[in-house]
Amino acid sequence: MDNHCYLIEGGDFTTLQKEISSLIQQNHFQEAEVSTYDLEDSTLSRVLEDMDTYSFLSPRKVIVIRNALFLTTSDASFSEEEIEHLMKYLKNPSPDVLLIMSVMKCDERKKIVKEIKKIVSLIPVTVTPKAILQECLQGYQISREAEQKILEYCKEDISKIVCECEKLKMLEYDTRQITVSDIEDVVIKKRPDMDQLAFEFVKHLANRDKGNIFKYYELLKEYHFEPHSMIGLIESQIKLIYQVLLAKRKGMKKDEIAKYLKEHPFRIQKTLEFLPFYQESELREMIHKLHDLDYKIKSGQVDATLGFDIFLLHI
Repeated sequence: MDNHCYLIEGGDFTTLQKEISSLIQQNHFQEAEVSTYDLEDSTLSRVLEDMDTYSFLSPRKVIVIRNALFLTTSDASFSEEEIEHLMKYLKNPSPDVLLIMSVMKCDERKKIVKEIKKIVSLIPVTVTPKAILQECLQGYQISREAEQKILEYCKEDISKIVCECEKLKMLEYDTRQITVSDIEDVVIKKRPDMDQLAFEFVKHLANRDKGNIFKYYELLKEYHFEPHSMIGLIESQIKLIYQVLLAKRKGMKKDEIAKYLKEHPFRIQKTLEFLPFYQESELREMIHKLHDLDYKIKSGQVDATLGFDIFLLHI
């Protein structure tokens, strides 16, 4: 009996689509109906129900599970019954179902990860934005400077790189030469990720780097961040730094802190980077100042924009 069960680890949306299409062809499931479930939006129970149900439209079917969070460090909850049901299926899968699971990175410490990797066919995907760029522009001449410009404009987003390369190829179909000028004229700059901007903003606050504080302040304004939102953003991060500092003093490790504060381990890891820049007294003082500023703005004593600008100047 063929075991049509796969786990794709790594890759962005475009790369995953390519791998999924390839697996469908390799296993001769081109005529089968395809059902896709994203476990960030859907439930594992719905997937399991689909696995156990006969297909009405065609004798065979493809089931794709995106963001298989039960294999990651995510705190998303899955019942023991669901996991046992899945494992039972994987050990005796239907020959008429092609099951493809995908995840950015597995948590190798989990028992289920070790068990599943013994049963399914693992497909590790490692791609770099530059490699994708060069693959997309095969047959075209492009300088290193122009390549770097595309990566800069696309913020190394692979899906966007593919899209913008198609535009450039159409533009220079006759000459087969892509220049920096072409990129500046055609490629649309990707706006920075808001969460990353917020992290950089708070990082420069920690460094007291006023030049970059106001640079990232202006960038956040493009997302229509109002002063009161900025205050909430900073206060939330400062409070987290304070909590992590106290937990660290108690000898707690990163994962213990994450579980204790009910935060993602990655956010705790990034927050730990701030600790060398602050004393406990400074954190308490900043929280007090933010509370005071928020009160004065809401009570009409201070103009919101002016008050927040003055606060940043006195960091």
